[in-house]
Amino acid sequence: MADIQGNYRVTYLDGREETTTVSVGNRIQAEIQARRGKWGNLQESAYRQLSYSVWHSLKRDHKTELEFNDWTFTVDDIEKTGTDEEQETFTGEHSGSPAGSREA
Repeated sequence: MADIQGNYRVTYLDGREETTTVSVGNRIQAEIQARRGKWGNLQESAYRQLSYSVWHSLKRDHKTELEFNDWTFTVDDIEKTGTDEEQETFTGEHSGSPAGSREA
């Protein structure tokens, strides 16, 4: 899995968007939760760990009051943002595609 640190845009089912930056601390919290929740290794739970990292960052920045499981049911898309060619879009069952290939 690509490095998940960086900037992300979350699009919610209601069309709202939030941006956040996933830090080392957010990744560590995702790893801790993965072990506690017995999510399996990174390959088995990559999308869940990415989602948790993004949620944790939003929670840290007071951009969501929801608990993780409730929050996931409000999210339509999580997209890594930036100017480099390593942008990734994470949707559905982790069927990532280059962000530049999405039509507006």
